[in-house]
Amino acid sequence: TNANGTRVITVLSSTTFSLDGSTGNSAYTGGGYASSENSTIPPSSYAIYASNRLCVLTGRDTIRFSMLGDPNKFRYYEQESIKPGDSDRITSLAPIEGDALIVGKRRSLHVITGVSNLFASDYLQSEVSNQFGIVARETVRQVGGLIFFLNDSGVYSVNAAVRGSSRVGTPVAYLQITDDPISADIEDEIEAIDFTTARTTACAVVASNRYFLAVSSSPSGNDKILIYNIVLNSWESVDTLPTGVYVDNL
Repeated sequence: TNANGTRVITVLSSTTFSLDGSTGNSAYTGGGYASSENSTIPPSSYAIYASNRLCVLTGRDTIRFSMLGDPNKFRYYEQESIKPGDSDRITSLAPIEGDALIVGKRRSLHVITGVSNLFASDYLQSEVSNQFGIVARETVRQVGGLIFFLNDSGVYSVNAAVRGSSRVGTPVAYLQITDDPISADIEDEIEAIDFTTARTTACAVVASNRYFLAVSSSPSGNDKILIYNIVLNSWESVDTLPTGVYVDNL
């Protein structure tokens, strides 16, 4: 136990090093990890910050986590695979209350709890739904405890708010997902979406208590904006852009 802590080392050979300034109180028998804490951020096109960690998507199923409170340092063993080998891929990440992270795949939703301590007893990885997932990461937007996103069946909302003293169990236990998409009233507009294009182009923003979603009805790009009033729980407008005009980002 005297070896515990962060220490400067002296390299003794190709396979051994000493812990400078430490005095052993028993023989080392095995276990533990040795890794550089100066590892750079792994290459990726997507990352978010959650529970004082940088969460970096490094593969179709894999997320790497930075050291707690330091987004520039990574240990090789602090990573998680989300249902590997299921012929699906991670599309998005979103932090939620309760030290948790929602992981969206194209056809499923998952929650990681205990993100601040990946090896503690409260760490848990759970599949919330295998019925639907998230089409495009740029459609995931949060307002309060609500998370909106585009699915192949329409627009869904997830209520991930912690309910104070009435909360029971882990974030998985109190996560609320609507059985039907909130876009049921504009089903014809959803059916007109080119989902192959939407996977890389669809985007959204929350402003003035509204969820603005730009989607494509052709391979050319986003040519419509769907507007949902969060306060009134209803769709206010479907705006079609002029011919040849497309939304790159919101």
